Amino acid sequence: MNILKGHIDSIKVNGDLSIVKVRVGSVVFSTILIDTPETAPYLRIDNEVKVIFKETEVILGVGGMSGSSLRNKMTGKVSHIESDT
Repeated sequence: MNILKGHIDSIKVNGDLSIVKVRVGSVVFSTILIDTPETAPYLRIDNEVKVIFKETEVILGVGGMSGSSLRNKMTGKVSHIESDT
């Protein structure tokens, strides 16, 4: 699992769903939750939260990936590669 610590930037509620934007450094991640600030007390602006995602849910690409429809993107540099059977 990959875990990044961030802070809630914004929350947009529509019925029982919330679109939550979380700032991790200079990157803003967006997610849809089946919760609202009324049903989940942790949904508060500036509250510290964790962004968690599996290694199998990561796409690597080169260049700006401007043609990609992926919502959550961040730039980085490959620092290490492990190979296993």
